[in-house]
Amino acid sequence: MIRLKILLICFVFVTISFSQTNYQWHHLNGPLGGIVGDIAIDSKDNIYAGVYTNFFYYYTGIFKSSDNGNTWTDLKTDYDEIQVYSIFINENDSVYLGTSGTGLHLSDDYGESWKRIDTGYNTREWFAIGQNQYGDFFAGDAQYQEMYKSYNHGYNWEFVG
Repeated sequence: MIRLKILLICFVFVTISFSQTNYQWHHLNGPLGGIVGDIAIDSKDNIYAGVYTNFFYYYTGIFKSSDNGNTWTDLKTDYDEIQVYSIFINENDSVYLGTSGTGLHLSDDYGESWKRIDTGYNTREWFAIGQNQYGDFFAGDAQYQEMYKSYNHGYNWEFVG
């Protein structure tokens, strides 16, 4: 009987402790404008946010925060208006941007410069990007509902279904 009372007291204490914890979301001042399509964080805790437009919001691009979301920098690419649907960061901190209309972009220097890499990909709509344990990349497009695979870190792609 004493064990049951002790167990009950412990249960009540743990329940009260967890119920008093105040978990909340906090607004982070940006990136302003469009719809945030994807967020990714590299090994140095840089946060990347990809933004695309709709009928109400016209601001687009790729944004980076190096201070836990307090301030954001608009990273420049070769395109004035880049609509980012997906972001993928590999184990080497290479940042891949899947976009609407401008293909797949790669940065090997934390967003300082970008190059387009998407040979063999049938569309310019990059909706999702991922990598398996063997290093193969996969991407899905939003235009034709197709899947593509790359064996060389996104430089060349082949249709898989």
